[in-house]
Amino acid sequence: MTGLRPSRESGDEAFDAADELLDEFDELDDGAGGWLSPGWRALIAAVLGGSAYAGWAYFANQQHGTTQGLSAAVTQGAYSFTAALVTTLLLDRFRHAFGPSWRGSLATLFLSCTGLTMLGYVLHWSAGTPEILVTISPGAILGSAYAAAYVIALDSKERSRLADAALGEVGD
Repeated sequence: MTGLRPSRESGDEAFDAADELLDEFDELDDGAGGWLSPGWRALIAAVLGGSAYAGWAYFANQQHGTTQGLSAAVTQGAYSFTAALVTTLLLDRFRHAFGPSWRGSLATLFLSCTGLTMLGYVLHWSAGTPEILVTISPGAILGSAYAAAYVIALDSKERSRLADAALGEVGD
């Protein structure tokens, strides 16, 4: 992905840090030959989720004043960005570790969805968000649906890979 990196002189600390981060995302490859590694999928999900939920939090809290709306938007945007990034990376790691089992899928979904919803509540309570449940409900519902769809897709991909490997062994 070097085409995404601007040219510059070596030694610029900000660019060096960005290069290291991009290298880490490039190295997070699941070996499936897909067009995006898990690291890039996680980053894209984080940017989209953080932006969408920041807008929702502002909308849900603007009747309490611009300051409250912006505070809720910053809190929810930062939380959603971080949660989407970490959740997507963890779901990839958990599915790789557990394999395509229904128990592993349920445990992964329950722990990630419950933990993130509780964390979102605590963060908004700490930030003084007036409409906490209204603010976090779309993220909890859609985030759980996203996690379920993502785990199902990973399970399906793993089953397909295992079936292809077994058929390759039979054909040998």
